[in-house]
Amino acid sequence: MQYIILQSSTDSLSVAKNLSKKIVDKKLSPCVHIVHSPNTYYKWDGETITSKEYIILIKTNSIKKEEIISLLKKEHNYNNPEIISRSFNIESKDYLKWFKKELNK
Repeated sequence: MQYIILQSSTDSLSVAKNLSKKIVDKKLSPCVHIVHSPNTYYKWDGETITSKEYIILIKTNSIKKEEIISLLKKEHNYNNPEIISRSFNIESKDYLKWFKKELNK
């Protein structure tokens, strides 16, 4: 099984919390982190924009990926939300046991 982290960002802490809670409550991830990023710089319509954002890190498996992406697209406050992924390994046997148990409830 492949484990992945899906990442998104938002300028609203309440949106970040709402998305995270829905994802965990639907058992799509046993653990979501919200990280405050002091400054984000990005291009939008040819302009360089700076804002404060929250990074949402969603740990899951490849089976639940599409459902999470669908939820993010539906519930996000951005028209074009960042949704990226990367794979990871779980190196702790105890953590892996907990992760699998919570993800499969």
